[in-house]
Amino acid sequence: MVKQEIMYWQYLWKTQYILLLLPLFFMACSIMAAQYNADLSINLLLFVTFPVLIFPMIATLYQIGSLHHKELLLTYPLNVVLFGWIRPVLLSLIYSLCFTASLMPIKNYANEELVGAYTAAVLYMNLASFILILFKNIGMGIALPLAFLFYGMFTTGSGISSFYLMQWSRPSPDTTLEDCIITQGFTAIILSLAAVYCLKSRNKYHWNI
Repeated sequence: MVKQEIMYWQYLWKTQYILLLLPLFFMACSIMAAQYNADLSINLLLFVTFPVLIFPMIATLYQIGSLHHKELLLTYPLNVVLFGWIRPVLLSLIYSLCFTASLMPIKNYANEELVGAYTAAVLYMNLASFILILFKNIGMGIALPLAFLFYGMFTTGSGISSFYLMQWSRPSPDTTLEDCIITQGFTAIILSLAAVYCLKSRNKYHWNI
């Protein structure tokens, strides 16, 4: 089991290293940019780095969202807990932690704001994982989470209340950061478990999109 998992991550790195590295690359660029222009650094984190956090989820789930592999995976036996829960959740926790850590040298965020950023990143990544598994389509797995994210950004969370992903940075008067942390944390858990159920029932829930 351990040997197979090591082989999987080696294969994933060889085939999808660009998607895995891109968020880390922009985090590093943001940290370096902070030495010259703090506003540029923050904008780079908010408008570039945060959106591309879904790329590692695409990398680990690309097979189920690929037109070339989707039909095979409908009948292929899978360890749904490992494939649909452990790997995506582990990636979301690690990359969200890296994103939160990249905020610290750029601006003096309060602890609650850092927790809010971490929770929002985890929810955003698990939302992408759930949509990709539900529709078995990479395009949907990218477009819908991005649309939700940018809608919240450009309306300051209008109409989405505690699901607003940028409350920790650009607060909305309609909700509180504490409510967002609690709501988004529970929602991330629910979406991760729902993704496992959809993957287990992938023959039943199958859309040709």
